[in-house]
Amino acid sequence: MKISFSFISLCIILLTLGSGCKGLKKSDDGGLLRYTSNDNLKTANISDFIDNDKTTIICVRHAEKQLGTKNPSLTLAGQQRAQDLSDLFTNIKVDAIYSSDYNRTVETAQILSNKTKLPIQRYNPRDLGELKNRILNNHQNQVVVVVGHSNSTPTFVNKLLPEDKYNSFDESDYDNIFIVTVDSAGGIESVLLEYGAESAAVSY
Repeated sequence: MKISFSFISLCIILLTLGSGCKGLKKSDDGGLLRYTSNDNLKTANISDFIDNDKTTIICVRHAEKQLGTKNPSLTLAGQQRAQDLSDLFTNIKVDAIYSSDYNRTVETAQILSNKTKLPIQRYNPRDLGELKNRILNNHQNQVVVVVGHSNSTPTFVNKLLPEDKYNSFDESDYDNIFIVTVDSAGGIESVLLEYGAESAAVSY
């Protein structure tokens, strides 16, 4: 009887600790974002940046890819990052998903597409001006997710901004996430954060 009581007590303690640890990793939105440079603010929820009166464009590079093939798919780590991306939007309404037409980008967007029942709209990463016009003309005051590449993702954000603020990502850097907001007067703000497992650190 004493052994049974101890066992039950141990189970309760472990469950409590497990719940506490999970709470550190997850938020009401489904996942936490990390700040890259602000020492006073360590984490944030994606809902902190979404305003119904603004267009919100969330841009990520594709997740970790396999090596040695011309049009690679995601690795197991990449598949987990694609899940992490989807988890960010647990309680956030996504209105459109865009991806370039490559295995690694489409697969990064696929879990979110399945979750939201939204089609993945293809775009040409060599014509980012057309993508900018499509989003700003068709998705005013909506939330849009764009999956791109180590070079096209920062370039697209720069095209939305009035300046070339961001450089291409290092080839080993996969955890970056941009959130760009555009108001009705054309005012634009951007923030660079991180999500999912930590990747290579890059300074901007």
